Amino acid sequence: MLKIAICDDCVNEYDILLSYINEWKAKVNQQVTIDYFSSAEEFLFYWPEEKDFEIIFLDIEMKSITGMELAKRIREIDENIIIIFVTGYQNYVFDGYSVRALNYILKPIDTKQCFETLDNALKEINNKRENKYYILRNHRSSRKIKLDDIIYMIMFSHYIDIVTDEEVIKYKIKIGEIENELPYPSFIRCHRSYIVNLNYVESILSDKLILKDGLLIPISKKKWKDVNKAFIECHLLWNE
Repeated sequence: MLKIAICDDCVNEYDILLSYINEWKAKVNQQVTIDYFSSAEEFLFYWPEEKDFEIIFLDIEMKSITGMELAKRIREIDENIIIIFVTGYQNYVFDGYSVRALNYILKPIDTKQCFETLDNALKEINNKRENKYYILRNHRSSRKIKLDDIIYMIMFSHYIDIVTDEEVIKYKIKIGEIENELPYPSFIRCHRSYIVNLNYVESILSDKLILKDGLLIPISKKKWKDVNKAFIECHLLWNE
């Protein structure tokens, strides 16, 4: 799940940006949550409770606290959140280097630039997720699992089994949701019921994956090309 915040004091501009993000998420099949804040003050009020945004779109010209000032405050606490400025003014571009903004989107917002910026943001987020952790959450607690330890996942109704070397963890989530949260190309959905970590795969046949321990994982016909492409990309990364 990709978590996005939009901070803009103009509701009309928010509506336009929201429609583009919704178009993009449908295009790339990405699960997204979007929270709207009409001022920097409103964002700062709620943010200490919700510090898990991965992307924030900031309007620069806001009353009281500007988007640039807000970005500097965010960077004091969060080094990882991706900042994207949305502005009608070009003269702020160089100021963005100090807060490591990913991009500037000039108003009126261009669909192509918005989509390309979101594509780049998603790539950066997926790269950060590599070799890190997946967080299992429920209403009572949360738990971190190292991504490198996950061998594969299998769906059973609304639950999935997460299989590692040491244990099998049951987790209540739809497989499509967890699929979008895992880094590509290491993790790929090879079947309607399976997601596999390609780092544990020895070889690919026409209808199955052979893991390094000899276990066989099915591949559906519709998924074979995507799995093979991801497997090749993984090999290229290993050889870098």
